[in-house]
Amino acid sequence: MPDQHPSLPSQVPGPLLPGPLRIALVVQRYGADIRGGAEAHCRLVGRMLATRHRVEVLTTCAGDYETWAPRYAPGTARDGRVLVRRFKNRRRPVRAFFRLSQQLFLGDHDPALQREWIRLNGPESPRLLEYLERFGASFDLVVFFSFRYATTALGMQRVPDRAVLVPTAEDEPAVRLPIFRDIFCVPRGFLFNSHEEAEMIRGLAPVTGVPAEIVGVGVETAGESPDGMGAASSPPGRADAAEEPEVAVPFLLYVGRLDRNKGVPLLYQHFLRLRANGCGDLPGGARLRLVLLGGGALALPPHPDVQVLGPRPDRVKDAMLRDCLALVNASPYESLSMVLLEAWSWAKPVVVNATCAVMREQCRRSGGGLYFRSAEELEGCVSWLLTNPTGRQAIGRQGLRYFRANYAWNVIQTKYERLFGAVLARRGQPSPAPPAA
Repeated sequence: MPDQHPSLPSQVPGPLLPGPLRIALVVQRYGADIRGGAEAHCRLVGRMLATRHRVEVLTTCAGDYETWAPRYAPGTARDGRVLVRRFKNRRRPVRAFFRLSQQLFLGDHDPALQREWIRLNGPESPRLLEYLERFGASFDLVVFFSFRYATTALGMQRVPDRAVLVPTAEDEPAVRLPIFRDIFCVPRGFLFNSHEEAEMIRGLAPVTGVPAEIVGVGVETAGESPDGMGAASSPPGRADAAEEPEVAVPFLLYVGRLDRNKGVPLLYQHFLRLRANGCGDLPGGARLRLVLLGGGALALPPHPDVQVLGPRPDRVKDAMLRDCLALVNASPYESLSMVLLEAWSWAKPVVVNATCAVMREQCRRSGGGLYFRSAEELEGCVSWLLTNPTGRQAIGRQGLRYFRANYAWNVIQTKYERLFGAVLARRGQPSPAPPAA
């Protein structure tokens, strides 16, 4: 297979705004070593926006996503053209938080308990909130990533006249807590990841008239990056021999956290079942394998056809995407799934959990993937991919066309700037009134 990434279109957005803006991005944690999720989303968007605007990231010192344990020192640092301000934060009391989550998700929606849930969820950073209170008005716009965290829920209240929200919302219990109806009424603009996310939030709060764009995010590859400077951490080409693991083809690839909430145990069980049925037994003694790439505390029983590689550099991920039969994602909850976009940028088909409406509908709109609801359906998808190379390549090419049309960086930047222009034009108009309790 070719080493080079499929060529991607040029990224030269038109001058949609009259001049450079001063923009703050608020996110719960931030760093080059934080991979995936809203944090990586924020970092890529920041690099893109910094090609035309003055961009600061306001974040905490947290590194661990479960405890918010600090990994970085407080203070300022540079990430390319982006200025990063990190503020001290408190650790999450994990047991108390999960006990309260269970209580709320079972139906106890006492307003005081919901406010306490936001505080315990964190990351709790009084100094970050104080900074927004004192200096938020010096920014033209403040863009918040992830609705569910205290940095967003409490931070937007400090700058309601210039707040823009990137919700990264999944259809899971937290989004339906009544307190978020009020919180979704605060921002002056929305940047959604998908049509399904937009419809869900518009069904939960009266935000239909608020400016919005369905954007998502691009991906960082050897062929395209948000600032036109190439991949920040992975030069093009193959992984170094010392880094690239020995993986026999063909293999299905999972990329992401090894986490129960990401559907990893379900994927593991379904894969073992299809292998027990003989699916993936190939001529000459070759056999299909499942390769899991990513960090996490979840331990899976060893199996000769399953390779758990753990976290690896981006260049290894690119090599695995280049060589896999297909990318598979069994997560029931996703607001976008950046790794689907990465697979499509390599013209690879994807196989996803049909329970997740966002990924299922992305596959339908793009023609770039298959989806399953059961072990039998996953086996059917895999059998088809193994026995139909022409169809498999056609699906991958359809995914690539969809990626280029919707997630190339020039497309993403145009949508961001169009939304910013709409928000600035409405400055001074009141926010929609929150619904009655």
